[in-house]
Amino acid sequence: MGDTDQSAAELRRAIDELHLHLAAGDPQHDQLLERAIIASCSGITIADARLPDMPLIYTNPAFTQITGYTVAEVLGRNCRFLHRGEGDQPGLDEVRRAMREQRECAVTLRNYRKDGSLFWNELYLAPIHDDGGILTHFIGIQNDVTSRVELEEAREFFFQVASHDLKSPLHAIRLAAGTFGAIAPVGTTVDERLLGVLETIAKRTREMQGIIDDYLDLQTLDAGRMKMSSAPLALNRLFEAVLESNAEYAASKRIEVHQECPAEIPPVQADDRKLTQVAQNLISNAIKFSPSDSRVAVRISVDDQRARVEVSDEGPGLTEDDLRKVFGKFSRLSNKPTAGEKSSGLGLHICKRLMEMQGGEIGVVNNSDQGATFWITLPLA
Repeated sequence: MGDTDQSAAELRRAIDELHLHLAAGDPQHDQLLERAIIASCSGITIADARLPDMPLIYTNPAFTQITGYTVAEVLGRNCRFLHRGEGDQPGLDEVRRAMREQRECAVTLRNYRKDGSLFWNELYLAPIHDDGGILTHFIGIQNDVTSRVELEEAREFFFQVASHDLKSPLHAIRLAAGTFGAIAPVGTTVDERLLGVLETIAKRTREMQGIIDDYLDLQTLDAGRMKMSSAPLALNRLFEAVLESNAEYAASKRIEVHQECPAEIPPVQADDRKLTQVAQNLISNAIKFSPSDSRVAVRISVDDQRARVEVSDEGPGLTEDDLRKVFGKFSRLSNKPTAGEKSSGLGLHICKRLMEMQGGEIGVVNNSDQGATFWITLPLA
């Protein structure tokens, strides 16, 4: 019996159980109700409130499509398996109160599909009582509102960027420009003090440009408009160029950067500009989160028709929570840049999507002694 057939059978059983207090009155009512629930694009579940732990006795096809679980995998279980250890959500407190008080409620929860991916579940929960007023069941209606929540997060992020991440460097630029005008009348020789003011302006402008570029890249990716090319690339030369472009930045923090790779590296198949963007992000991040007088190493190797690049630092490494969310959208990690550098929280998320679009992979592990290693792999040309 397929999932849809089993769903229909379970629904018929649930309807038979609830028939006394559904007050159908019409023999065609049950059939209409059954067809409506099966056809619904919302996930619908029924839990038996008379049994210990309130197990699910019915799920419709939409629920299995939303969560990835089959009917057989969820029947007889309490729906808390969707929480994946996040049982302390404020929305769940409201659900528990509503169940105790035998009333309806509507909340939005962080839930997880069978494959472990997060989705935002807009849940409407309502009690069902028999003719004597005794609670017998709870019906739940679920809708995947992940796109809506992400849009709200993007809007919140935009206002956060506008109010803080862009406001701060703009203020610094305004102050630096004012200082420059005050100490550099026409004919003034440019000395170290003036060069420092100019460098502040340039640095803050780069920070603003990086934040804006990340946000525009995210919008392009989300809209499906990101253009990708593919051509054979010399991986070692690409990373050498990115290391060279970051040499001054590393030197300003007294960080040594170097590359280790075999004499001959076969070319990889990738988009030159997008791969350079990934390399720039990984190397600049390694410098950004590294303490002074430490080292950043880039190691390139080839194995089984794929090239692998590792960027290792000697920073604080990542917490378990950071490891789970490091490639997420708008992620804010617990570690802070060691020189107060700005970050949009989008760079690694964009890198992950760019790598996947090129047939590559990206990941991170903590080093056994100190720091972390971000790695990418790409197919050989």
